[in-house]
Amino acid sequence: MYNIKSLKKLVSIKSYESGDEIVNFLKEYFTKKVKEIKVIENEFKKKSILIGINTELRSIEPILLSGHIDTVFADIKKYNTNPYELTIKDGKAYGLGVIDMKCFTATIMDKFEQLKNIPWPIIVALTTDEETTFTCVKDIVKELIDLNIRPKFTIVGEPTNFEIKTTSNGCFEYQIEVFGKSCHSSLISEGINAINIIAKLITFIEKEQEKFENLTSNVGIVIGGDIVNRVPDYTKMEFDIRTSSLGEYDRFLAVIKEKIKVLQSEYNAKIVLTKNLEILPLQCIDKKNIENISKKFDLKVGKFPGGCEAGYYENLNSPTIVFGVGNLELAHKPNEFIVVDDYIKYNNLLLQVINEIIKIYY
Repeated sequence: MYNIKSLKKLVSIKSYESGDEIVNFLKEYFTKKVKEIKVIENEFKKKSILIGINTELRSIEPILLSGHIDTVFADIKKYNTNPYELTIKDGKAYGLGVIDMKCFTATIMDKFEQLKNIPWPIIVALTTDEETTFTCVKDIVKELIDLNIRPKFTIVGEPTNFEIKTTSNGCFEYQIEVFGKSCHSSLISEGINAINIIAKLITFIEKEQEKFENLTSNVGIVIGGDIVNRVPDYTKMEFDIRTSSLGEYDRFLAVIKEKIKVLQSEYNAKIVLTKNLEILPLQCIDKKNIENISKKFDLKVGKFPGGCEAGYYENLNSPTIVFGVGNLELAHKPNEFIVVDDYIKYNNLLLQVINEIIKIYY
């Protein structure tokens, strides 16, 4: 019989709109067990948690275990089982968020006593808006700096199928608004067509990204115009930039900004560029030691395909890996599942990896 009570409880708590319930549960669960726990709430009413498993939260160099406890929304009609009730069938555990990524927090709960006895400070950082606004990780980072906590090593528990991911793309989302001048479509010379300007920007971005080796950009939303016989005075487009190189990102963005200046002058139009989302890339600042860890446990090394919180911890000069259980391809889909034997294996392997990190870094 599988002992997966922690995972069962976490799956039962809905955490796609608000993290309040799951934060309150975890605070109550850990408060009497740990040295110190801190809940952080930001201006958007999003909460995150710092848990000092075996240490107080000040002036230390811990191993940081990072994850998010929010999920995407589940369309129940597309599920074969109740997404909020862990269902075991043929050795698989079905439920919303088992892969992405409540397994990681459940592992920390299951292995709490072993983590508490590790002879080095262990801190857990959990966020509640990774799937949406991505603000909580910045709150965590600020709190770590304010508390003079400098992670010696960070593990982000996103699903990697037991592979150690040492790099990931950053994702930067922007919108461009064009404010033109409306007039009747029979008098186009008297107006400034905002759609025409945005079309030039779309074409420019599509062609310009081809000049960059490690960068892609996609225009995902275009809004503008109301009736066909009126020159549109407003248009908005939203696009993303994905890259593992901050240098390429900076150069590409500079090119876009320069193009905007040219079009503003050419059309005498107001064009506003706004950043909507920033996810920093993971770039692997300690390749040699991380490769030694992977060889020790015969784990493959690769690149994490999605965006995640790892780059923010690496930006604190903390060597960071993404290392978790489960297949990322199952995330955000109906009937998400984790192989229970894999979950049990990961519970034990995570502790072994942490002990190896201690040998290398301490």
